[in-house]
Amino acid sequence: MNIKKTPEEFIVKEEAQLELGSGKYAYFLLEKKNWNTLDIIRDIARRLNIKEKDIGFSGNKDKRAWTFQHISIPVSKERVLGLRIRDVRLEYLGNGSKRINLGMLKGNHFEIVVRDCKGIEEKEFIINYFGEQRFGVEKKNWKVGKYLILGKFKDACELLNLEVERNDYLGALKREGFRTLKFYIASYQSYLWNKVVDGKGKVPILGYLTEGKVYDKLMKEEGIKKTDFMIMSFRELSAEGGEREGVVEIQDFKSEKIEDGVYRVSFFLSKGAYATEVLRQIVL
Repeated sequence: MNIKKTPEEFIVKEEAQLELGSGKYAYFLLEKKNWNTLDIIRDIARRLNIKEKDIGFSGNKDKRAWTFQHISIPVSKERVLGLRIRDVRLEYLGNGSKRINLGMLKGNHFEIVVRDCKGIEEKEFIINYFGEQRFGVEKKNWKVGKYLILGKFKDACELLNLEVERNDYLGALKREGFRTLKFYIASYQSYLWNKVVDGKGKVPILGYLTEGKVYDKLMKEEGIKKTDFMIMSFRELSAEGGEREGVVEIQDFKSEKIEDGVYRVSFFLSKGAYATEVLRQIVL
């Protein structure tokens, strides 16, 4: 299977619930190619001279794709619409009183060209694994996350090739940005979740408040404890855990054969589910 030959062959469009009206937040539809979400948010914040955390969004989107997602910015629409960024377009949607967050996302529509495949097997449900892009090149993301919860900041800096001054490893990591560091920890939680999911009901995401014994054997193998997710030296990164559906429904599925070995598929997934996992489980 081969995907993402060009960004135009992997299209992602968010479906969100926005309450338009009056408020300090300007809402925009962010259309982008060749940018991941965290990088473009950081760039927009820099250009507007505001804090990165001031910009709200409801999920990360791939770099190698043509994506449409919603963001909120507490500045005037004129300032934002005056930005000129390569491979990026911002469309003003209106204002509102709430910062955009994950709770406003219903899901994503996908249109994907799949190459080098024998066919497509249509399914209504798949196991809701976290996708490979969650883990990064050479699966670096989850490894950094593990170092963070264990307080091995030096190892994390070395893995990320960060410049460290006067052995201040935590300071070097903080310069990466809070959202990026939280993503690394979430990546490790996702890595662990993928190992215990069995496709039945909801499965806990490991954190310091997680109950039950589903992770006991895996934690022993990994050399970690639930309390490691309470990061005393950087409390903001602490992760209490949660839960995730073990299966996900593939909605509005369509498949079209373009030529031998090449298909176009489209479908809708609820928030948090990965299109690459759908493909991995349906492409022959």
